[in-house]
Amino acid sequence: MNFGPASAASTLLDQLVPALLRLTAHGAQLTEFECAAFARRDWLRGRQIRAPLAGRASGIRPDGALLVDTGAGTTMVREGHVELS
Repeated sequence: MNFGPASAASTLLDQLVPALLRLTAHGAQLTEFECAAFARRDWLRGRQIRAPLAGRASGIRPDGALLVDTGAGTTMVREGHVELS
């Protein structure tokens, strides 16, 4: 089977997201080291998004919540999917 970048990313996310949800369901949080490692690789940070709400992605919290700068403030998003503008 030949996977392109999009299908490889989708396969990775299909495994990663449920694992992160299990961790956060028990109150687990990313360590400072894990947050820093994620931030170095965060391709979404700084990009304009239109869903789950309009704004600019500004990273994740240690509990896994997506941070979105709406211009009026920063909102934490804990579920849903992201659509780029």
